[in-house]
Amino acid sequence: MAKNRILLLAASLVILCGTACAHRHHHGPRYRYTPRITTVIKVDPEKRATVVTRLSKRDRLEMAIAYLRDHHDMSVKQYSKMTGLKKRVAEAELNMFSQDVLNPIKPVPGKKNLFYLKV
Repeated sequence: MAKNRILLLAASLVILCGTACAHRHHHGPRYRYTPRITTVIKVDPEKRATVVTRLSKRDRLEMAIAYLRDHHDMSVKQYSKMTGLKKRVAEAELNMFSQDVLNPIKPVPGKKNLFYLKV
């Protein structure tokens, strides 16, 4: 009696597995899984733009001070056009000028890219 139950259980498992496999294989064309290749491009912050200019940093500072004496304020874009520097380099240089205590160029409070002449 126990042998019959074991054989009946084994036979039913074989039939169930066979129908599950048959159902999966006969349900349309086979699609193979191909993993998607993702390309990640990282920008290295250590690499900086090289700038070729004939003006020294001191000359550019004097130009900025002279401009601010005639005008109320100066944006990074105006400084970039005036000196020929790229906008990112011009912004970094103006920020460096404003951090020096001896320089009269200071950022306008609440404005990121606007500077004025502290009297």
